[in-house]
Amino acid sequence: MAPGLLKATTKPSVSGVPMVGSKLAAQPGTWSKTGLSYDYQWYADGKAVSGATSSTYVPVAADHMQHMSVKVTASKRGYVTTAAESAESGPVVRGTLTNTARPTVAGHVRVGSRLTATPGSWSASADYHYQWYVGHDRINGATGRTFTLTRSQLGHTVYVHVAATHDGYNSGTAHSTRTVDVARGTISFSRSPSITGTTRVGSKLTANPGTFTPSGATVRYQWLRDGKAVSYTTATHTLNEHDHHSRISVRLTYSASGYTTRTVTTDEVGPVRASVS
Repeated sequence: MAPGLLKATTKPSVSGVPMVGSKLAAQPGTWSKTGLSYDYQWYADGKAVSGATSSTYVPVAADHMQHMSVKVTASKRGYVTTAAESAESGPVVRGTLTNTARPTVAGHVRVGSRLTATPGSWSASADYHYQWYVGHDRINGATGRTFTLTRSQLGHTVYVHVAATHDGYNSGTAHSTRTVDVARGTISFSRSPSITGTTRVGSKLTANPGTFTPSGATVRYQWLRDGKAVSYTTATHTLNEHDHHSRISVRLTYSASGYTTRTVTTDEVGPVRASVS
């Protein structure tokens, strides 16, 4: 017996918005028989899209301005396998990048600290571009994911603006909430101050200020004899008879614009011995 024939009584169709990143769905149409199995092949401007063989298809950047259609192949045991094609859609337009969770800023909001931006969540994967703002003003050159606060931002709020881009999509933008007002920075040390030299009358002691941030901070010195201030305020001090038997330390005061002044006292050295005859 010869196999039966299948006929599409209503052509297949494509539903959905022809847009990059937006799902299209194939409607198989109606056929002269029921109980059919369907296979699909999507086309862009009449050319088969490799691997696009399911009942749905999401246009990609390469499909921009292409017209999408689908071929539906119907089959049933005992019948001739038959194909029918839909009409073409309108041209695929650019997709829309939509921000679904706004960008955020993390870090200590104080001069000298580094803030880090996260781009938030978007409707599609994208490349992200950053611009930092203080108050309502763009910060020149501040276009990285991180930004180190300077004294120029002291007392102001900061936020980051994110632009999302991707081939085949219109760019999207979003910005974080504003931070609290930027506070004064904290002067910090990677190496503590110390005293070098021989603790003997007539020898010179030197106060080493250590290694600190910001490196441009100014340093003031106050020498101490058994914890009490004496009239020596330079980085060096030549020990004299008044220092004999005493323990010596230095109080150092660090200051920098935009930072809280910090005072640190070295460990004591000594007791100071008599001079060598």
